[in-house]
Amino acid sequence: MASYSAKKVYLSNQNRETLEKLVNERPQDKRSVRRAKVILALDKNNNNERTYEEIAKDLKITASGVLLIKENYLKRGIDCIYDLKRIGRPIKSTRKLYNAIQDVKKKIPHADKKLSLIEIANLLKNKKNINVSPPTISLTLRLYAAKS
Repeated sequence: MASYSAKKVYLSNQNRETLEKLVNERPQDKRSVRRAKVILALDKNNNNERTYEEIAKDLKITASGVLLIKENYLKRGIDCIYDLKRIGRPIKSTRKLYNAIQDVKKKIPHADKKLSLIEIANLLKNKKNINVSPPTISLTLRLYAAKS
């Protein structure tokens, strides 16, 4: 890939402060912090002529990732550091579902056999009339197994 000087983005003082605060605090979302670091690195007021590759290497991402974050910033503004909402119904994981999974697992003839998520989903559908996807089962097992 050819080395191109990274075009700067222009941050207002308020946006710069917001991004720096996000980077310096103990954040919950690492992707948001990484995006904020990229935008700060591209900020026009940093006065350094670095390439996309140099910024990417410093932040341990790809140069195309730097470019994508910059394009998202130009389109969406500072909100680009946060993920967009996903399409589809949100996953509902409940204690009731966890108990149904445990009940179905206990009632199978070969209790020593480890069931796949698809097999559990089929058992729930056939025996309990609960239609649930394998990812929802996985999430439920992880959430409630840790709490038990």
